[in-house]
Amino acid sequence: MSDKKNEIIRVSAVIVAAGVGSRMSAGKPKQYIKVQDISILEHTINIFIKSQLIDEIYVVISREDIFFDKLGLRNIPNVKVVYGGKTRSESVLNGLLAIKNKNSWALIHDAVRPCLKTEELNNFIYKAINDPVGGALVTPVINTLKHVNDEGVYTTVNRNYYQNVLTPQIYKKDIILNALKRTLDSNIEPSDESFCIEHSGLKMSYINGKSSNIKITYNEDLLFFEFYLNQLKGK
Repeated sequence: MSDKKNEIIRVSAVIVAAGVGSRMSAGKPKQYIKVQDISILEHTINIFIKSQLIDEIYVVISREDIFFDKLGLRNIPNVKVVYGGKTRSESVLNGLLAIKNKNSWALIHDAVRPCLKTEELNNFIYKAINDPVGGALVTPVINTLKHVNDEGVYTTVNRNYYQNVLTPQIYKKDIILNALKRTLDSNIEPSDESFCIEHSGLKMSYINGKSSNIKITYNEDLLFFEFYLNQLKGK
């Protein structure tokens, strides 16, 4: 394994923030919910701003978004706005197309995964780019896992053979762009970018992450994020 820490790394981050947060009744997309006086989206972007490995940040928002401009993020150097599509994969595609440097590494991250330290982000990048394709964070499945067939019959499966795939994920920009296009051209809606890599017959790396890197989805997740922030402050 080569040591990438002495090399110049070009990383463009695509933060997907075009979702509507339908599982929360908050009156606004969940990425704009404030926790400790700062929106979740700002918490997430700050992780990337602090990283010396990130050259530019593309924030993908909905064309109907009425909340983003209230945050003042357009004034931050290297933060650029891209408009998303009808689906997450279309939004990621638009973000990737906005990256001008085809030799850049493209890092994709969910806006509502703010429980990630900049140091953890940097360590992930250094590990993942040792793979010529890229890599994604994973965590083990710790709960009992059931397979449910079309008749609603539940069968326990061996959880040791399964992993949760998270973001961030990082790939060579041209590789993931072509893989995503190929998947969409096959009329397949991918669950994430790693699916596109598999669909293209490519291999990638999977790197152990932390269970704290949750995707904020339900109201109780906000309580966890509040706890997480307090832990960072030593409360």
